[in-house]
Amino acid sequence: MRSNALTQHRTEPLRISLLGPVRAWGNDGELELGSHQRKAVLAVLAMRANQLVTKGELVDAIWGEAAPASAYGGIHTHISALRKRLEPQWSRRSTGQVLVSSGTGYQLRLGGSQLDVERFGDLCELAGERRAARDVAGELTALDSALELWQGKALDGVTGPHASRQRFRLTDLRLSTIERRARLMLDIGAHHVVIDELDRLCQAHPLREVPHSLLMHALYLDGRRQDAIDVFHRLRAATVERLGTEPGPCPSGMHDEILRDDPALRWTRDEPRGPARPIPLLARPRPGRRPGFTGRATQVAVLRSAVSDVAAGTGGVVWVDGAHGTGKSALLAEGLTDTPGCRLAWSVADELGQLVPLYILLDALDVTALSPDPRRAGLAAMLRVLDLDRFAPGAEARVERAIDGVVSLVRGLCADGPLILVLDQLQWADPMSLLVLRCLLPETADLPLLLVIASRPAPQRPGLARVRAALAGTRAATVTLGPPPSAGR
Repeated sequence: MRSNALTQHRTEPLRISLLGPVRAWGNDGELELGSHQRKAVLAVLAMRANQLVTKGELVDAIWGEAAPASAYGGIHTHISALRKRLEPQWSRRSTGQVLVSSGTGYQLRLGGSQLDVERFGDLCELAGERRAARDVAGELTALDSALELWQGKALDGVTGPHASRQRFRLTDLRLSTIERRARLMLDIGAHHVVIDELDRLCQAHPLREVPHSLLMHALYLDGRRQDAIDVFHRLRAATVERLGTEPGPCPSGMHDEILRDDPALRWTRDEPRGPARPIPLLARPRPGRRPGFTGRATQVAVLRSAVSDVAAGTGGVVWVDGAHGTGKSALLAEGLTDTPGCRLAWSVADELGQLVPLYILLDALDVTALSPDPRRAGLAAMLRVLDLDRFAPGAEARVERAIDGVVSLVRGLCADGPLILVLDQLQWADPMSLLVLRCLLPETADLPLLLVIASRPAPQRPGLARVRAALAGTRAATVTLGPPPSAGR
């Protein structure tokens, strides 16, 4: 922020507005600034507040290469007139306290709050801080306050090279701010609020891709799928005609997602507590398919059939058994390459994970204190308070509460849409995760929940054996893998 060097004679600091027509206010209200060139001089000095601006720089900023012979004299005239407006008590015997003279130029002394451009920048910076803190309501408030400063086109009516450059820069910042706010509104489910604004933005900027992508998304969420597709075709026609190129990856990707009705286009939100960031539909990226995967057609079909069932609303369980090296993880990657209409949560346990309560489930469901989903962040906070120490004496009530919290989260996620929960290497899961898993097995009868579990035989893990025994009575398919088929088979 700039320094707060203000005049000692003012009870009300000077205020200058450039985000619209160039205007200024003093003790007695709005000041009469005069001609467009005089406003241009003030704009240059304000944009470089508290810095020395030479007379030559002012001439270049106002006239550029077309400066007349009288340009330096004109600058002197404009400065004198501005001083009379900005510092009514200024006299020719002083160098000024607001508009200060030096041998080579002038300096306009302003505090950060006195110039709307500076306040706009500060509010955008605050919005970025709120975004980093995952405070959506705070970010929206800062963005709204920033946009409220705009009273029209930046430096409206002011000509000259400096005004043109600054107008372009400030307009781009404003558009980016509008786009960020629209993105947030989509994220919290208020897509209907921004459709008209985005439509006007697209009409005013027919080649700007971000608002087109946002408008497509908003229309799709509003149930207007064909209108969203039409927006893309209008953008494509404009870019091909004017630029000779196809639209970029952002609108093209949005178009492709809309065509295939990608479930990732839809978001859930924390309605009771107000604005919240979107909940990612893919808590973890799915593992890539293994090169050279062959055979296992029957087992792959079992997985894909279960995916089709859960996408249609029918839950189930697929348990994959096999010794080390039989290809369980590769089978999961192959069988779950395509899960249309479903969200996918995936985690792989390891030997050290046995020491951390609920590790594999919290990892799969992306439960962290920094989660953008208030439900997940809330569960993480609750577990931190419970301070579970595995199965320490007297921890039964805390363990039960933790288990209920995870099961409730899964129910809530299933209420948003079909969920596939993949737990690989379950033989390394901690005891509490195995307890939760036993509670989740019967839930698959009523929820659009598909549990996909892969494990080695582990006779020394009684908790794992109890989970396996609990499969009885559920809609479960068991796949037992022997050695992987040879490439020529």
